[in-house]
Amino acid sequence: MKKQVIEVPVMSDKVRSLGLPCSTAVKANGFVFISATPPVDMVTGEMVRGDIEVQTEASLKALKHCLEAAGTSLDNVVMVRIYAVNSGFYNAINRVYARYFSVNPPAREFRAGGVVADGVRYRDRVCRGGVSFLREPASMLIVS
Repeated sequence: MKKQVIEVPVMSDKVRSLGLPCSTAVKANGFVFISATPPVDMVTGEMVRGDIEVQTEASLKALKHCLEAAGTSLDNVVMVRIYAVNSGFYNAINRVYARYFSVNPPAREFRAGGVVADGVRYRDRVCRGGVSFLREPASMLIVS
């Protein structure tokens, strides 16, 4: 199995600037793995600030951007695990999430509890058939 690291415009530079020892997107053996999808403005590269809905929106836009750079889309996602610091974010996250996965949404799990790292309040892990997308702890930085 040979891997191919995908350079994702804006996002790969942002991940490196945060000092995270990971690649933003990697293809290997018919799978794609996505990490490091904080709420970053895909034009400016700056972190998006705001409430949980604003940051969830920015994170999902970043995920979409990463998937497209890897040659796929949100339409192929089959599993999402969402982690949030506060279970009270559940409805707000759902409102945004439903706009991105409105038709044939993937299977999903929601877990609440604990600060992930340095203000992180949200993270998720995403998998799709034939291609697996993984977004891990420092990857989704939702700060409210």
